Amino acid sequence: MNRFRSKLQGMQTRKSIYTCLTCLSDYREKTKQCACGSRDLHYFPSTAEMQRFKTLRLEEHYGQIDGLKLQPAFPIRINGVLITTYKADFEYARNGQRVVEDVKGLETDVFKLKKKLVEAEYGIRLTIVKG
Repeated sequence: MNRFRSKLQGMQTRKSIYTCLTCLSDYREKTKQCACGSRDLHYFPSTAEMQRFKTLRLEEHYGQIDGLKLQPAFPIRINGVLITTYKADFEYARNGQRVVEDVKGLETDVFKLKKKLVEAEYGIRLTIVKG
């Protein structure tokens, strides 16, 4: 059972975070630069997504995964016409296998449809991490 009456209510109560991609410091509000001097801040719409990013960054540092990408885009075309673009949360390689991951608290009908379209068009399997 959902904790919120609607998806909008859930989105309004979630905590968004800006994280420095250099030193992994967190900020509740957008700043021009991090305390470390870096201007490479990334917006994460939820704490769960930010925590998953930090875990994957550690795994990349220790050589368990390779090529971590944030928000890879997958254009969905039907008969050559661009219908929509799906943006996953993360993409990386583990043991030579491509992994595309999305952190979800609530799977909407639109997400379920995009997931099926991306899996069919790209021949990949999206991994869902519950947040």
